[in-house]
Amino acid sequence: MCRLLSLGIVAICSLNSGLPVQPGPDELIKGMTLLRTSARYSYDSPAAETALVRMRFSTGINWVVIQPVWWMNDTGRSGILPLPDSSPSDREISHIIRLARSLGIRVFLKPELRCRSGVSPLFHNPHDTLWFSAYRRFILHYAEIGLRTGCELFAIGTGLDRTTDETWERAEWHRTIAQVRKVFRKTARPPALTYAADWRTWRQIPFWQSLDYIGINAFFPLTAEEPPFPPPEFPPGSVDGLAWFWKHKYLPEIENFLSGLDQPRPVLFTEIGYRSIDRCYRQPENDTLSGNYDPVAQRNSYIAAYHALAGRPWFAGWCFYAWQTDTGDGGAGNTGYTPHRKKAQEVMRKFNACLATHRGFCFPTTYDSTYFYSRTFPALDSLAEIGANWVAVNSRWLMRDTGPGWSYLKPLSGESPADSSVRLVIDYAHARGLNVALSCYLACSTRTWCGRHNPRADTAWFRAESVYATHCARLAEEKGVEMLTIGLEINQTLDSPEEAQLWRTKVIPAVRACYSGPLAYGASWSPVDDYFWDGIDICGIHPYFPLVETTAYPGRYPADTAITQQPDLEQIWRMSPRSWERLRLVHLNELYQRIHRPILFTEIGYRSLDSAALGTPDTSHAWCFARHRLTTRRLNAVCFPVDTMNGYIAGDSGIILKTTDSGRNWSLCPSGTNRTVYALSFPARDTGYAVGDSGVILKTNDGFARIQPLRTGTNTTFYSVCFPADTRTGYAVGDNGTILKTTDGGISWERKFCLLSSGETLQLQLRAIDFAGRQTGYIAGEQGTILKTTDGGNSWRRLNSPVTVRLNGIDFLTPDTGFIVGDQSTLIWTTDGGARWQVERFRTGSWDLLSVSVPEYDSARFACGTGGLILRAGSAWQFNGSVQYSNVYLPLRSIQVRLVNRQGYYDLVGFAAGDSGTILKTSTGGRMRVDFNEQANCYEAAFRAFWRNPERPEPLPWFYGFHFWKWETDPAPMDIEHELVIDDYTPQGKRAAQIVRHWFSR
Repeated sequence: MCRLLSLGIVAICSLNSGLPVQPGPDELIKGMTLLRTSARYSYDSPAAETALVRMRFSTGINWVVIQPVWWMNDTGRSGILPLPDSSPSDREISHIIRLARSLGIRVFLKPELRCRSGVSPLFHNPHDTLWFSAYRRFILHYAEIGLRTGCELFAIGTGLDRTTDETWERAEWHRTIAQVRKVFRKTARPPALTYAADWRTWRQIPFWQSLDYIGINAFFPLTAEEPPFPPPEFPPGSVDGLAWFWKHKYLPEIENFLSGLDQPRPVLFTEIGYRSIDRCYRQPENDTLSGNYDPVAQRNSYIAAYHALAGRPWFAGWCFYAWQTDTGDGGAGNTGYTPHRKKAQEVMRKFNACLATHRGFCFPTTYDSTYFYSRTFPALDSLAEIGANWVAVNSRWLMRDTGPGWSYLKPLSGESPADSSVRLVIDYAHARGLNVALSCYLACSTRTWCGRHNPRADTAWFRAESVYATHCARLAEEKGVEMLTIGLEINQTLDSPEEAQLWRTKVIPAVRACYSGPLAYGASWSPVDDYFWDGIDICGIHPYFPLVETTAYPGRYPADTAITQQPDLEQIWRMSPRSWERLRLVHLNELYQRIHRPILFTEIGYRSLDSAALGTPDTSHAWCFARHRLTTRRLNAVCFPVDTMNGYIAGDSGIILKTTDSGRNWSLCPSGTNRTVYALSFPARDTGYAVGDSGVILKTNDGFARIQPLRTGTNTTFYSVCFPADTRTGYAVGDNGTILKTTDGGISWERKFCLLSSGETLQLQLRAIDFAGRQTGYIAGEQGTILKTTDGGNSWRRLNSPVTVRLNGIDFLTPDTGFIVGDQSTLIWTTDGGARWQVERFRTGSWDLLSVSVPEYDSARFACGTGGLILRAGSAWQFNGSVQYSNVYLPLRSIQVRLVNRQGYYDLVGFAAGDSGTILKTSTGGRMRVDFNEQANCYEAAFRAFWRNPERPEPLPWFYGFHFWKWETDPAPMDIEHELVIDDYTPQGKRAAQIVRHWFSR
């Protein structure tokens, strides 16, 4: 049965696995053996110094294994001595350790014993205690060197497994361990101890619980002569095919062994390596095996080891074998173990960089010009200066649709950053010492969130996605990018076993073939199939979780106020039931225990708003659901006549809802009809009119406590009604060009007409009417129809219209200034009474705009429509960038926003209604108030939850850091007087930047 990753609230089971848990990611041992090749290339030679420096910076290792070798004449003899030329001098050892420490590299001193006859020490079986006495002189000699040089890890033995199988031998080993620990008790910081056991016999070692690590020379063969075999979709020698043996054979064996120990120890691979020959994974320990030069086989073996082991809670790290002190070693044609100047070298550098704490920011792009700005490079400079070590750069391709009708995945001119721009940013980031994550960001040309796309088993989509991902993979490989994020928030493409299988067979192998580094995926908070996580290296999450409970209507404030109770740092961190401390950490820990993948927040951010802790990636929490259970029918009209406390909403089946407390509570009013009601108009607080299907016109004088049906003599459907100045004079418009006027409060109605130049009357559907004063009014309808009257509706003339689409909503502030919205995202407005119209289509025209509202005495304009869209603009219809996501995807059919004066300021309080009984409310004009303190508190809470100690951060073992959203290309956005930056996610120039600098610099 498929298990899904869901980032919602789930029941949490016990997290105690009984296995050892390693410290945080920065404690992972990422080592390499520096092999002394000869006396000419001794550990204190210039060549060895150069080799160590190159190894440090070309592979990203944080540990070096120094391996002094002494010799025995034979496996049965007790003589153990250094040999001239073959054994390093003590001065050499001390010199190379001092150099390593100056480079910030920790040292694993691993003395080794070999036989001059060439027989493996694995076969050595001592006859008496004399051999152990000689061996202790050898190992204690190097323990003293380790004490003097301050090495951090010491091996008490390597590959002497047959010396441990008898009772008296075990006693000798315990005596040896005790004497080594006695040497190191002379220092306040003694090194950890381990033993390097052979991969075939490591489970027989009897003294693991007397050591700090279980050490394995992990030359496990990654093939099988008999079942079980990897599934057919994992070809022999592929990364998945090789990793299958780790995951299904060797790692379960290790975990079973650890679970049987009273005091399990972390496991360290004291040696692991592969030669660069074809099928090198068959017998990795065999240094004489013949084969053709094959750097790809070595590369894949390295990737498989990193992939299978990274994130295992009991795993302490790797020590790869080996880099040589001869700087000319390696390169094309060399079939030895060294990764030097081979593909495996890049594998090490990228994985070693990635498997550490990320202190990063996302460097977003929406258009190609984003990465061309002159501010781009100063922004990267400022990012490096605050202590960041990662930057996430976006590629951006687009698809035409998120539904079954999608037709392409490709870059679009002006929308997608050119590869040359991305290269430029990557190069400069690397020059500033930043690691780079390249993200495959798939957007939708209709601006629909691609998280909604669900291809199911559409193999054509997965082939197209593979083309995009491999394009990014080639770019990432070319520029040495340290991590490739193969997708962002397209969870519905991988939430089923069938889709996960297509990712594993169509996309991931193609990417692995092009790119030699770690693969991540940035998941939103919806399900991801575990089989998909099994195929990549880093579990990326975008944790836009609410961290506090919302208090919509605090008792000491009016119900329609924008003021809310602000959470403090303690609530955000651990006091709230939804906080990191009380829920999120437990849940994320459970996720890690299940998938055993390092968890990285590939996107996390907080806006500088008073509701940042609500955890939304957009402004949807500025439009909150008005909870009710009165209807699930379509709602078509919103009307708050004189204030924002008392209002009405009407819809299908004669539904009429009423509130007297600004939407906190709603009641159902009797309408006396089951016909659809399309529009409301209240010229006074309690006196109003409703119009709708089949000639329905209703009147109330007491706020819909009672209803009076009005007769018009027609069955025409009416879509709009307007009583502009008093309760007696009003208008209704509808199908077939119908315009009715009453001057006696609806007792009688007179038909009015619009006479066309042909002498005929207009017969088109009329959708909306509005008056500015008693005399001047406008009507909008289908085929771009706009009508105007200047004599109180007695005569109407048709204006020249700049559009031909259906027009749905209208709102005029003055007789000359008004706004109209329509299908295909059409927005038009006039400031001269309709003599001239300005036109804008919002983005790609994929939405139908159904209603418009323009509050008096404010520059804001609001429109709503299909797809749950709410737009807000300023003094002109400049809507790009002003989307106010309503957190619903159903059509919103009516919107009204009113200005509410407070003491010293005002709020914009509004309501929107739509399908399935949806009612939304904002108390802040669709925006949350700027609040730099709450943004800073959210940053601080996240750091405390995952890094714990503000003076010396201690990351949780499974947590690999933050890529915060976002770092703008302008180095100081606060200097720009633009509200979309002031209240945006970036911490630049705000108090949150100080929090970031403090934690990053630690």
